[in-house]
Amino acid sequence: MRTRPTTRLALSGLAALALVAGLAACTSSTSDDAAPTPSTTPSATAEADGAPVVNECVDGQAVLSGAEKDISLPDGCDTVYVVTSDATVDLGGPVAKLFFEGTGNTVTYTGDAPEIGGTTDGDGNTTTAR
Repeated sequence: MRTRPTTRLALSGLAALALVAGLAACTSSTSDDAAPTPSTTPSATAEADGAPVVNECVDGQAVLSGAEKDISLPDGCDTVYVVTSDATVDLGGPVAKLFFEGTGNTVTYTGDAPEIGGTTDGDGNTTTAR
């Protein structure tokens, strides 16, 4: 016995509808679930245009970049990325990891020596304990 194409199409549609209904039945909602509330204030990790914040420690990470050549993070930061060249960087607090992507940078840190990470360490970068 052969089925007509319209019958197969209708059966396929019913099967898809049954699958969606079955999946919808698997989700549960309790009265304790709070609906997310949209926020109109931007997060601290992004500027209005979506660009990352630079030369500041946000959420344990700092990206040091731009035309400024004297950069200071007085409280340090867990992870610091130096993506500029020929800058003098003063890390006043502890730093766990330090990544270089620029060249000729001089970094002064406080506390234990940070782990130098990444595969593009750059040339001519120096780190010095205070």
